Amino acid sequence: LAFKWQPAEHFFLLLFSEKSTQACSDGHVANLRTIINMLMEENEALKRKVTELEEENKALKKNQGDLFGTIAQDEDRLKYHTGLPSVAAFMLVLRLVLMCGFSAFRSMSAENTLLVLLMKLKLGVTNKDLGYRFGVPAAYVSTIISTRLTYLARIGHELITWPSREAVYANLPTCFRVCKGDIRKTRVIVDCFEVMSERPKSLVARAQMWSNYKSHSTLKVLIGISPAGAVTYVSQVWGGRATDKAITLDGDLMDLVEPFDVILA
Repeated sequence: LAFKWQPAEHFFLLLFSEKSTQACSDGHVANLRTIINMLMEENEALKRKVTELEEENKALKKNQGDLFGTIAQDEDRLKYHTGLPSVAAFMLVLRLVLMCGFSAFRSMSAENTLLVLLMKLKLGVTNKDLGYRFGVPAAYVSTIISTRLTYLARIGHELITWPSREAVYANLPTCFRVCKGDIRKTRVIVDCFEVMSERPKSLVARAQMWSNYKSHSTLKVLIGISPAGAVTYVSQVWGGRATDKAITLDGDLMDLVEPFDVILA
């Protein structure tokens, strides 16, 4: 379609000149037909291009909302975003939460709804950031977290069990086995996890949740893992004012350990 455009006045002169109004020569008619055919071919080509761009735009919009379909193609990327080692592990978690009543949010698939939760927990990004990634408003992300997180907590709580001493010793890492002394009798490794919270309205609750270490209202949880790295203990939630020692002694951890067990902190 290498057509060289001519000024509009050229066509008007051609069509409305005195000679043309009396009788158009065969050469003029052939020239006009050539121009019309070229314009029609160019018009059809532009229509096809518009159709292709519309289909591409639809595909991009669909892929933006289906972030799971993109991430699932690369397991390293899936592990980075969710902490799960494979697509099979992701689908296992999805089946478990679906059994507990978990459901997709609005037009989002169940996979992408779960992916929102896992990315929020793993990466700690803002709701607006997740909204941009999934092509939804930030308010949708906030609703997903507030209404669907309880299902993850439900299955996660059931997976945390206190193993027997024999099970811990059978899976003791080499770095513990080669050590001399009582460290080979390590039963659990504990540490307190502290997360910031909004300041409560109640003055009593405000005093209980104030953390001098963080200089903020916080919630504190004691977490224990086995020497192999499995989470074996999660305490009740305490206010930030409680010390690590008080949470450890006043909780039920002391009821779980046995004589001669070693606790690392």
